[in-house]
Amino acid sequence: MNVGFVIYTLGDQPGTLDAVWGHQINGGGTGKAVGGEGPRFAGTYHITYCTSEGRKLVESTLEITSEAEDYDLTWYRDGAIIARGIGHETPAGLIAGFRFLPD
Repeated sequence: MNVGFVIYTLGDQPGTLDAVWGHQINGGGTGKAVGGEGPRFAGTYHITYCTSEGRKLVESTLEITSEAEDYDLTWYRDGAIIARGIGHETPAGLIAGFRFLPD
């Protein structure tokens, strides 16, 4: 099915997000995003995802757009879209499901 989830919480520094993620094929881990535009989740970020053991897995650009409490998420690598997702803001953070696009 090639699907996963991610939970983003606002980082300690403005414009940053912390992530916890899981994927049907790739396992799970954490992530750190930098470059957001404000106090909420919407913005364009450079994000680094790591395995649960802390090994760097992948870097990409993450674009989050919002309409009220709902969000669209798009991940890019080398200018090409690699994954799409949808999310909802909750007291626990921005919770989103995603799917990698076929090559």
